[in-house]
Amino acid sequence: MSAAGRIGGFYWAEVPRERAEVRDVVRSLGSRLRGLTAVNVSWDSGRMQELAAVPPGWSVRDNYVISPPVDDAMLTDWPQSTCHSGRYDEWYFFRVVPEVLELQAFCNWGGVSLASSGELAFPGGFDLAAQLEASEPSVVVGEASAVFVIAPDEATVRQFLDAGARGPMNPRLCALFDRIRESALYEGVAFDDINAANSDGDNALHWAVHFNDLEAARLLIDAGIDVDQRGDLGRTPLHEACGAGHGAMALLLIAHGADLHAQTEGDVPFALARLGGHDAVCDLLAPLMEQAQEKDGEVWLRVRIAHLERELRRLKALRG
Repeated sequence: MSAAGRIGGFYWAEVPRERAEVRDVVRSLGSRLRGLTAVNVSWDSGRMQELAAVPPGWSVRDNYVISPPVDDAMLTDWPQSTCHSGRYDEWYFFRVVPEVLELQAFCNWGGVSLASSGELAFPGGFDLAAQLEASEPSVVVGEASAVFVIAPDEATVRQFLDAGARGPMNPRLCALFDRIRESALYEGVAFDDINAANSDGDNALHWAVHFNDLEAARLLIDAGIDVDQRGDLGRTPLHEACGAGHGAMALLLIAHGADLHAQTEGDVPFALARLGGHDAVCDLLAPLMEQAQEKDGEVWLRVRIAHLERELRRLKALRG
């Protein structure tokens, strides 16, 4: 859900993390960022997080990575820093960089979004509104629990919101969705949300699994897609992977939380692998299912109850 508001004399807006990464936002705001100087302020527990490699021509001052004036070449290959506690990143863009840099990163407050942060003042003296007023950035771009932009002018945040409203800004995701829409089963699906589904309930991950496209699956999972989305006949992506004998795909899904005991018309993924003659996949799943049952002895009971409840809802819907 997108949101917007004010912080003192500044405007802010944010969109869900699955819509974009910081580098996508930087590219989308390119016309407003050219000529500005960027300062990376991503940090974790008081320790500045260096970029994997400081780009040529950039400098480091007091642990802050500082760019030369932003140009088109930089916009096409913007560096991404990742804090130890997650996929967090934050940049301040200045016309004139302050002589003394004393910037704290909002993105360090894991799980907090601008929309949910109340007065935006935190223990330890961090006051985002005061920091903005003192440092006077032209634009701030960051990612905490949502991807956000802060600017003294409303037009900048409006440009960011308009780009986010059109769907994911990540160019790789956009290209992937274009490929998926070429399938007749997904014709007309807007993909304005990472979990958008076709008329059968299949989302983009079902498509990636059907074609055993591990790269596409990873991209979708990283963007936050639902790995247990129920599609045609109640099948989850894991059902599709096991029924087709895609072992590596099945392990990828399970590693990201896919439900080993999800049922489609009464069958769990293991059963579809066995019915399809994919014994190698069964050999992969069996020990994982045993481990799950050792941790939760009532897992099968809950699975059966959930299946019966779904059937009751379906029958009630048919009766109107």
